[in-house]
Amino acid sequence: MSKHQACGRCGAQFDVSAFAPGQKFTCGACGAVVTAGAAPAARPAPAPAAPSRPIPAPSRSSSASGSPRGPQYVPVERHAVAASAAEAPARRDRKGREGRDDDESGDRASRRHRDERGGRPAKRGLSTGALFGIAGGFLVLTVGALLLILKSDEKKKDAGGGAAVATNPSGPGGAGSTGPGGASAGLGSPGAGTTGKLAAGGAGATGMGAPASPSGADSLAAVEGEWKQIRHPTPEQYREFMSRYKALGPAGAEPAKRVAREMLEQADPNDKAAHELLGHREFTYDVPEEISFRKYPFVRAVEEAHAQRWFEDPEGYELAVKAYEKAKRHAQRLETDRVYRALDGARREIDRDEYLKKYNYDAIFAAHYLICYSSDERIDEEDFIKLSKPERSKKMAELEKKKEGYRRILAEKAKIFPQLYAEFMRRYGEECELKPLMDEFGGRPDYPASKKSFRDGCPLIVWIFSDKKAFSEYHEKVKKDPINPGIAGYFSPATGWVYLYDEDNGDREFEVNKNVHEGTHQLEHWFQRQMNEWVQARVPQSFFGEGFAEFMGAVTMEKYRKITFVGLNRPRLESLRGAKDALAKMYQKMPTFPVKDLVSFEGYDSVGRWAGEHWQGPQMAVNPLILFYVQSWALVYFMNEYQGHKYQKAFIQFLDDMLNYPKDAEHYTFEKFKRAMKLQSEEDWKRLDKEFQGYYLGTLAAMDLKSIGKKPPLRDDWPGYAEPDPLTPDEPVKKAEEPIKK
Repeated sequence: MSKHQACGRCGAQFDVSAFAPGQKFTCGACGAVVTAGAAPAARPAPAPAAPSRPIPAPSRSSSASGSPRGPQYVPVERHAVAASAAEAPARRDRKGREGRDDDESGDRASRRHRDERGGRPAKRGLSTGALFGIAGGFLVLTVGALLLILKSDEKKKDAGGGAAVATNPSGPGGAGSTGPGGASAGLGSPGAGTTGKLAAGGAGATGMGAPASPSGADSLAAVEGEWKQIRHPTPEQYREFMSRYKALGPAGAEPAKRVAREMLEQADPNDKAAHELLGHREFTYDVPEEISFRKYPFVRAVEEAHAQRWFEDPEGYELAVKAYEKAKRHAQRLETDRVYRALDGARREIDRDEYLKKYNYDAIFAAHYLICYSSDERIDEEDFIKLSKPERSKKMAELEKKKEGYRRILAEKAKIFPQLYAEFMRRYGEECELKPLMDEFGGRPDYPASKKSFRDGCPLIVWIFSDKKAFSEYHEKVKKDPINPGIAGYFSPATGWVYLYDEDNGDREFEVNKNVHEGTHQLEHWFQRQMNEWVQARVPQSFFGEGFAEFMGAVTMEKYRKITFVGLNRPRLESLRGAKDALAKMYQKMPTFPVKDLVSFEGYDSVGRWAGEHWQGPQMAVNPLILFYVQSWALVYFMNEYQGHKYQKAFIQFLDDMLNYPKDAEHYTFEKFKRAMKLQSEEDWKRLDKEFQGYYLGTLAAMDLKSIGKKPPLRDDWPGYAEPDPLTPDEPVKKAEEPIKK
């Protein structure tokens, strides 16, 4: 164990564990004689205060014997001479004569006596300026000699690599040796060629705590031998031997890497020198502070890379850098793009949803929409945290791999929903004074401060399950709210979100239509709230809600995903024709709802009750809810298209009233329909009903379905498809994309 002792003159520290008590050695910093084991001598008194008059600059004379910089390093070869001179009882005067101290004092008395008798005056001492000149010159010589000796010493050093810091004139190494066995005094592991821990503050070290430079005379065998003698290397020793092995060239390359690997395992897993020697790359980036919601794959990748810090795999490092670049772009968009920031806020809403936050989902930003897609797979955060880091990384990679199959579906939805929003605003925005939902404060900055909401805009959220099984499991096992198996999707006024399941390339027309249908419900809801200071009114199910959604949801779609809003709902027309033909075979009349009753229904239960009271026999075999949907769509289509748009202005007035639905109104739909269509008597109701029934059972039921247009293409039938960046919101569709020309 090392034991340190300070020099009594300059305070330099030396390891004296290898010296016998009482053994003397010379301080390599100032030349003072130090006795091992002796009590620390009192430090010299501080120099007197500077004189009031200026001191002349020291001369450059080479005969100077002192220096204003304090004690200087004494070259090794002068240590023995200095020590002998310090201990010799007799001294020589400047002419070489030998004398004693008492003779010298007597000589001074004799000279004084001659002066008193008028003899030759005594010589005066040198002036202060001369002394400083001599001192300056001596300093120059001393420093020059020191540099020469250090250079010579460097060549003489043993394999330990330690710099000489003190001599031990009487030790086992002989006069002028550098500690026992030639090892440097101040190194903690004595013995020939052994490199130990540097003494704290030791004079002459190659840097505070830094290892000595490897000797140019090192050989692989010598370095290997020294390394094997060190049982418990310190970090400094690891670094020293990495450097020494590396200096040997190709022969030392592999041993240097071996030492580096051992250091990372045993001493410091983040040592920069070891990692760089092994060719590892350091990941110094972290998630930008602008990002608060962190459950994006690229943000998680940056977090993991930051925690890992060093990468052996160049490909892994490059992927981490790409993730960081994406995170930077995301952070910049959050800071500068208000719409983007609002959509990011929608991700936080999902993270707060107690039922959906555990799902393994992917999402895409699309203008006003955040569209999400998931299977039935869920992640329990508590169980996830319990996994080891490798297991967690593997699981995350598996989950991300599954999401790759969602991207084409999300890309298609990102085309459908923004086109719906754009068409809705084109038709009714100006007529009904609608404001863009993604404008500041949801388009209503004019509301008082107490009524303002959605500072960055009001995003629209759509959640799509991968299939009907996942959709049903969500309601039955997660939400604990079983759903009718006949429901293929719905809009929830409670959350303002759309919930659907994917038809998986089944009935593509039904798939596309139901997306637009439920999206129309969502737009009705949010524009109603926008019109009413964001208050949510209780709007019962009515012919308008379902009929208008079926009318807007009747679309065709090209291969390049342009949507055309035709209004003719092929699935509803097929249901109408099938029911009419089946009843005709039984000589039964097609059951219908009179217009006055149809517009008065509030809720599905009222539809079923009315049918039970008015339909008879085989008519009861027809599902009244299916016919309610069919006839509601037909009435809205009639109001927009009958006889050259005869009732279209009345419909827009009715729509405007429905979008201004008050909070606690009763029979509101019926009253606003009657006002818009100017129905003041029973005769007016009968006249309208006659017009409608003839158009419904005659013109629409007999329509050639081929005239509607082609059914939507299969999902994979998409010329020119390119996987979109899920974080780049599309602009609202303003004009159709051009088809890809072959």
